[in-house]
Amino acid sequence: MWRRSLSWLGLGLLLTIASVLALTAAAPAAGPGPVVVVADPEEAAATIERLTGFAPPLGSCLADPATDGCPAVTKVVITLPAGDDAGSTDYVPLDGQDTSAGTASAESTEQVAGACAVFATVGVYYVARGNHQNSCLTGQGVTEMEMWGFVQRFSVDHWNNLDSCKRGPYYGATTQQCSTSYDCYHPNAYRYYRAETDGYAVQRGVGYFGTDYSELVHSKCH
Repeated sequence: MWRRSLSWLGLGLLLTIASVLALTAAAPAAGPGPVVVVADPEEAAATIERLTGFAPPLGSCLADPATDGCPAVTKVVITLPAGDDAGSTDYVPLDGQDTSAGTASAESTEQVAGACAVFATVGVYYVARGNHQNSCLTGQGVTEMEMWGFVQRFSVDHWNNLDSCKRGPYYGATTQQCSTSYDCYHPNAYRYYRAETDGYAVQRGVGYFGTDYSELVHSKCH
């Protein structure tokens, strides 16, 4: 009987170790940033999807810059953050500053700062809830803004969108906000969650796109 009990105890210990190792192996990798890429307006949406997985929706000024009512742009500057953290991502320079990369296909690690920033936060307790913000200062030449928000859960090797929200287009400078939520109750397994905010703004004929990721939350969601 003691041998049988020890066998079950050993099996339980092995299963626990295997579960911990599986969770460790499933941890998401760091993002590609910090990086700033400049793309032609017609190639910007495809470049953003390749770099981030976010596909700008058809009908938006970012995806279709030639759409009636959308400000014309000569290029799109794409700013990606260093990774998942609690800070915001600045993606539009103060009016009069030069962009860090002036020609299409150029790439650097110098991030812009000043006029516009995107911000994402997440909380997980029975519900995974994301808060999203895209904010531009007035008086900085910003003429159009759009924003998309996602709350996400990591699965094996990629992030799944659980809920989404959007704001815009807004013609001028303002603060856009929206929230996302998902009933994620699973008391027997830890999983990774985060929020993502994607923002677009036009400043004096140049389009700017920025992404911000919240801190990672590793939770059983209960």
